[in-house]
Formats: sequence, C-alpha cells, structure tokens
Amino acid sequence: LSPLCWWGDAVTNIPLALLFAKAVTFATRSHAAFEAAFVVGYWLTNVGGFFLLHAGGNRLCSGLKRSYTARQFALDTTLSLAYVVGVMILVKMGILRGIGLS
Repeated sequence: LSPLCWWGDAVTNIPLALLFAKAVTFATRSHAAFEAAFVVGYWLTNVGGFFLLHAGGNRLCSGLKRSYTARQFALDTTLSLAYVVGVMILVKMGILRGIGLS
C-alpha cells in the first residue's frame, strides 16, 4: 500500500508497527520498550513503503528486466530516506499539515 494514502496507515503501517513493538517487547522482556519500538516500527514501515514505491516505479518506467544490484538497493534506500526526511522538514515548517490540523 502506498504510504501516501490515508488508509495505508490503518491497514498496513499500524498493524505492522504493532507487531514489531510486540516482538521487541517479547525479545527484551521489557514493557517500557513498547512505545519506542512502535514508533521505530512505524517509521520503518513508511520508509519501506517509499522504498517499494521508488523501486517499483523505477523498474516499471525503465522497462529493464535486469537483476537488482546492491548499488541500486543503496540508491533506492537513500532516496527513500531523503524523501521521508524531506516530508518531515515540510511538516515541521508548516508547509504540509495533517488532516484536521490548523
């Protein structure tokens, strides 16, 4: 699911982040780690979603059927992280706002 749609969070990102947080809580045997693990899991699902969008769009637009290299993986990961950081900066500057926020 696209990280750019409002329902992607409810259907994919939040359940995956919840599973990640529960796994971390189980592995560390500390309930105090749950909240931080949930936030980290949520961000990982968003970065992963942007990564998949970029990688899929790149393959679709290029039409090439070559193998996926480590260099291409590093480039896709870097671009996905840069996009997430860019969105975060736009939100902090007040240029982008969430639904219902004034």
